Amino acid sequence: MEKIHHEIFNSFNPEREKIKLYNPKYLDKGGDHLVYEIEGHPDIVIKASTFKIKDILSENPNGQIEPHLENKISEEILQKNSKNRNLKKYFGEKAVLSEKRYLTKVTISPMIMEEIFSCDWKHRTLPEGYQETKEVWTVATIQKKSEIITSPTAISFNFGGFMEENNIELGSLDVLNQTLLSGAGLEHSESDLFFKNVNIVGKSNLKNINDLITSDESFKNVFEDLILKIIKYTNETGDIMALAGVNNLVFSKNSESGLWEYNLIDVLPVHTEKMFEVSKKVIGKYLIGEHIDELERTILVKTLNYVRVINFFAKSLGLKEVLNILPHEGHDNLKKLTNLVSKAKHF
Repeated sequence: MEKIHHEIFNSFNPEREKIKLYNPKYLDKGGDHLVYEIEGHPDIVIKASTFKIKDILSENPNGQIEPHLENKISEEILQKNSKNRNLKKYFGEKAVLSEKRYLTKVTISPMIMEEIFSCDWKHRTLPEGYQETKEVWTVATIQKKSEIITSPTAISFNFGGFMEENNIELGSLDVLNQTLLSGAGLEHSESDLFFKNVNIVGKSNLKNINDLITSDESFKNVFEDLILKIIKYTNETGDIMALAGVNNLVFSKNSESGLWEYNLIDVLPVHTEKMFEVSKKVIGKYLIGEHIDELERTILVKTLNYVRVINFFAKSLGLKEVLNILPHEGHDNLKKLTNLVSKAKHF
């Protein structure tokens, strides 16, 4: 599959001016981004948002960007830049890669268009005449290249797909919610249930992370410090981190010091909303019988999967700190919450 991706995402017309100038080479694909290295610039990568390509083309198939959408995206860029500065405040300059975002046109090919629309979570279709499209508007990010991600000891901290997408049995989901969304202690049987259901769909690496915690004391110490920082960051800012995708957050052992370190490579979610804060409000609305729309349910499902993962490791490490997402009166209504998120079909 990776070889196929390289063929698809490198399928540019070599005669295009920007291709001649920059000679981009595909490196990787995240949940939202196509990542390229640029000839002559070994210290940076360019990340193009596939979501923004589809958002813009779906609103105006001729490829033009209307002023109202341009203003909206420009505001989103400012918000993302602010969130990136916040990450540095909580996790440190060394862990958070420097980056800069731009609304710009990028070269594209029919093969790339077909691939990114084939897996669109909103099920949007290719614009008519896409075969003739040479350039598209998107948000491109210039980011410092991570040395950690290419290390032979690199290991990704990611949980893969959402449990609700995995056709998880409702009883199992309810058990995990009762434990991981509350202050309850973590039993061994619930740990087994968690690992069984977190890795059905997607490329979860949590079992490997857990094995490393139990076998490497130095990794455990660094990982525990990270979990504490994540909890503080989310509880204080109302933002979550995008930890579903492979290599969004990566550890490796420094070849000189022998110490473990990590980079937050692509942890800002696609949504600009403060998803943890929004989710707490959504839960409160639901518990008093108010209507929950599809966007609210989507944000809630993504947030709950994140909370379950962070709280699982916080509890397995014996930490007192956890992510508190439920209102006080919500603990008796966890089963209702399980029923709500189990109805979410599109993420």
